[in-house]
Amino acid sequence: MKRQTTRISSDLASQAQHSSQGSSISRNDQLERWIRTGRAIERIPDFGAHRVESTLRGQLNPSELDRFERAVYEAQFEALLNRVSDDQKLYYQHLREHAAKL
Repeated sequence: MKRQTTRISSDLASQAQHSSQGSSISRNDQLERWIRTGRAIERIPDFGAHRVESTLRGQLNPSELDRFERAVYEAQFEALLNRVSDDQKLYYQHLREHAAKL
């Protein structure tokens, strides 16, 4: 299989390195495993990928998600937080705290 270079956060690379230690897979193989797992989850007909997307857009309250949708939502929300400015991080943290109180 031909490989391509893709930039990822150093935090995610470190998590993959840590997760792959003690097993027979490399950091890159661990990252591929996570990507394939995420893709498989999104393809499950009963999985509410549209509900997760609606929640990320603020159209649905996170408390309305089931535990699987919530896990995906939180992972995607964290990824979004890593791509925004400090002001935006503070705003989203406030939203998250508010949603947890509901």
